[in-house]
Amino acid sequence: MPELSVTEEFLSLFTREQRRLYAYIRSQVCNSHDADDVFQDVSKALWEHFNEFQPGTDFLRWACAFARFHVLAHHRHRKRLATILGDDLLDEVADELNQLSESFDWRTEALTDCLHQLSPASRRILEQRFVQEMSVTEIAAQQGRTASAVYKTLQKLRDALFDCVEATLQKSRVLNDTMKKKRNDRGQERNDETKEFRELLSALYDGRITQEQGLRLQSLMRNNLSLRGMFAQYAILESLLELGCGGINAQRSSATVFQFIECGNRTNNKIKRSGEIEKGNGKISGEIEKGNGKIEREKASRSPPCPNVPPYRMLCWVAAIVLFLLAGLVATRLWNGKQRSEDKIPAWLVHTEEGRWVDWDPIPRVNTPLHVGQKLELASGQVEIYFAQGARVWLRGPAIFEIQGEDAGFLTIGHATAHADRAKAAGFTMHSRNLIAMDMGTEFDFLAEADGRSQVTVREGVVRVQYEKGKDTPSLLREGSSVAVEPGTPRVIVRVEPGEGTPAFHFPTIEPPSTHDFADASQGHARIRVLRGKLHPASARAEILVNGHGQSKADAPAESLFFEQDESGLILLDLGHAVDITKVNTYSWHQDRQKTFNRIRAPQKYYLYGATTDQIPPAEGNLTARGWNLIARVNTDQFFGDPIGSFRPAQQAVSITGAGGSSLGRYRYLLWDVRPTWAEHVNGNVNDNTFYGEFDVYVK
Repeated sequence: MPELSVTEEFLSLFTREQRRLYAYIRSQVCNSHDADDVFQDVSKALWEHFNEFQPGTDFLRWACAFARFHVLAHHRHRKRLATILGDDLLDEVADELNQLSESFDWRTEALTDCLHQLSPASRRILEQRFVQEMSVTEIAAQQGRTASAVYKTLQKLRDALFDCVEATLQKSRVLNDTMKKKRNDRGQERNDETKEFRELLSALYDGRITQEQGLRLQSLMRNNLSLRGMFAQYAILESLLELGCGGINAQRSSATVFQFIECGNRTNNKIKRSGEIEKGNGKISGEIEKGNGKIEREKASRSPPCPNVPPYRMLCWVAAIVLFLLAGLVATRLWNGKQRSEDKIPAWLVHTEEGRWVDWDPIPRVNTPLHVGQKLELASGQVEIYFAQGARVWLRGPAIFEIQGEDAGFLTIGHATAHADRAKAAGFTMHSRNLIAMDMGTEFDFLAEADGRSQVTVREGVVRVQYEKGKDTPSLLREGSSVAVEPGTPRVIVRVEPGEGTPAFHFPTIEPPSTHDFADASQGHARIRVLRGKLHPASARAEILVNGHGQSKADAPAESLFFEQDESGLILLDLGHAVDITKVNTYSWHQDRQKTFNRIRAPQKYYLYGATTDQIPPAEGNLTARGWNLIARVNTDQFFGDPIGSFRPAQQAVSITGAGGSSLGRYRYLLWDVRPTWAEHVNGNVNDNTFYGEFDVYVK
């Protein structure tokens, strides 16, 4: 039967890739039970949309597109990991995971090699914890040990396996040169921090991390870029252990369909590369077992890299999926999305580039009509929508977009580009939860993030923007400029503009640096200093930021404040007493005198916080939990849409205001959490720091 062949094809592909798919999800969801829920949702979505899969293409890549969308939705509704790390760190960890995703199989292979260097007693503890899912208390009771001793053993085992896996991958040349250099160059001198970081990670994965420990974990990751990569590597290791990969339960002998399908394929898939993993050399050093026993290599025959008997939840998943498939063979869909002939068609789907949908059946074709109120949930890829009024919208996944009429759309989440170069297309409007952009015959980018932040960037022409319909006066945004709206109250507007590149610091609408703002040194109100972070030896002192003017030329280190390469930093401004702040402007300028394409130090990337208390709140860990209020997030590269140095504006201004001229809030202290900016460079990718020239603060 055709249906049965489709079912068999899906099960074959799914069972082959389920472990890598789960590892991908688990590494971004810091709770095994939540990861199980996301995995089940993704598995169901994969079957429902399997008719969209193109045979012969990469099933795992297709599946991960759905997984990304579901993980994003998970973090929107359940923010446990976000509470520990913060949204910005989660984004950076996700980037690290993307770089490591292709090494899942190799890490499984290396983990197999490393696990066989453990003593039987060590493997037994891992099997009890990760395969049998016993609690630490249960393991301690069975072995006659304290829970504290078991926790300590698990931490040492994690650390030993981590070191062994990474050393094996380096030895086998699995890691590319960039990743090796990145690992060797960053943070190697911070051994004490690394040790503390590992202890905190173990507490996190054992579910016993305290709020204070969570703040410390976040602080370490903010100050040391290498620890963010280590977090991602540990997350992958933890997911592989939870799946029983690497032969944790090698003592068992029962065979299952998983052994036949999964392990049969993997055992013959050894690493055939230059510098192949050498089996039989080296032992994991360090005392692990109680009684000063050393970790020893198991001399028995090797088991396959995946378990003979998988965790019970994997069996439950497949059983549920099979039942779902059988039910699907006899079920018919009640909703077919047919248009009523009397309806006017406001828009059409006219083009798709590897578009993968979360919920659309049958597969959409070119010139598929769209209707008012119809929501498009795009998991990945890009699609083009043509509106009857003449505008075109390119939607990039993951995204949720609703058709509101022949001249309007609502972007709940995602990234869209609107193009209205025809006279009749003028007036096309894009909405988000807190921003309205009307096209006046131009092209603009529109971004809506999961936490409610919205952004519009004008590529050509002019766009009219409004923040609350009927409650504020629309303003015009011109080519090359951008605004973002932060969620919450008061509504905060971030405007970014390129300058003319002269000492006059002239911008389209943002005023140049001023001596008349409240924070200027001549006013005598404020004091500024670097609270944390190492300035570059050539940098000026913090006072340069409140002297009332910017740099006199494009490459002026003595007139700029900038941190050392790869360094984050905190800049504290004490206004003397709490005041109602209406606007904060920051200015930067950098273009290398000898290499004019080099504008790596022009972008501005920081988080701005405020505090009203007389005493300075602690400035470590989760700043919002410490009493700081997040005012705005700034990343001008995101606005200009180009991380390649030669196309960045060399001179940039950021203006942070309240919507409709309202106050940003009443604060005594302002804190800039400054981040390095990533750039592609002819000499290799780098993280460098911005040449800031002036900070201006305006009050009521």
